[in-house]
Amino acid sequence: MGKIIVVMGFVIIMQFAIKKDYKELLVFLIKFLILDWIFVSVFSRIPFVRTIVFLFGEPMLSVLIYAIIELICMGIFYYAMQKYNTIISLVVYLVINLIIGKFYTTISGSIVLDLLFNFIIGIIIIIIYQKSLRMEDIEYFAIIGMVINAILALAWKIGGGMIILYIWIYGTLFSPYIIGGILSAIIIRLIRKKVTEKNKGLIYAVIIIFCVSVGHSTILYLSAKPDKVYTEMKKINDSERLIGLSKEEVVTLLGNPKGNRIDDDLYIYDAGEITNYLLFGGRDFYDFFIRFDENDKVKSTEIEINLPPGG
Repeated sequence: MGKIIVVMGFVIIMQFAIKKDYKELLVFLIKFLILDWIFVSVFSRIPFVRTIVFLFGEPMLSVLIYAIIELICMGIFYYAMQKYNTIISLVVYLVINLIIGKFYTTISGSIVLDLLFNFIIGIIIIIIYQKSLRMEDIEYFAIIGMVINAILALAWKIGGGMIILYIWIYGTLFSPYIIGGILSAIIIRLIRKKVTEKNKGLIYAVIIIFCVSVGHSTILYLSAKPDKVYTEMKKINDSERLIGLSKEEVVTLLGNPKGNRIDDDLYIYDAGEITNYLLFGGRDFYDFFIRFDENDKVKSTEIEINLPPGG
């Protein structure tokens, strides 16, 4: 967080100090980065001088790299706004920031939260861009965008992320409708000029219902995703096809049980796992229990949840 705020301040100071346009400022920072990298590489092992390197040179490298990345990001966003519509421009902005978050640094440490952050930042920048003539200048566009980024990053640090956490929790609960609403808005925006006034209400209603259904299907798919082992074991359990088989026949079909307990009246097999990709995620592990009667024939089977390793 501190890095983001320092970078924004640094870029703004550099902009007003050297009074260069966007491209000149970017070239200036790249040259500064190269010189700083050379300085750190050459003097980092020299006594006395390396103190300056550790106090100034190395921290400045990080600041310069992030400043250049952010300026390039805002420049691409600006040109997307100039050339494409709002939706495409916002998607471009989100993709760029996801790449930055993956390979360099993130606002919150979470890809999902970062996506939400950047979505909010992108919307705010777009609104200001549409309302302010100054934002037509790429210099102001880049600086204002970076300032908004810094303000939200600072708000996250001060608030401890609680507001976003609540948004995330309730957003997950109502996510089918959120997904449906976003899809509906995109589709309606794309076709609104081609729809006649007479059929508009019916067509829009069908689109919304369809998109909300897609949202529900997506959430169900992501909220509980079993792996292949669990799916296969569940089929075996539900079909009851093991009932009446001998221990030898069970071993032939499934292999040796956990711990190779061939002589026990209970065989336990790994039944795979179910992964939840929503909210905080999580993974539940399962075991497949096979119980035998006094004649060593299978009398019952069931799948039960088990604690993950080390849980």
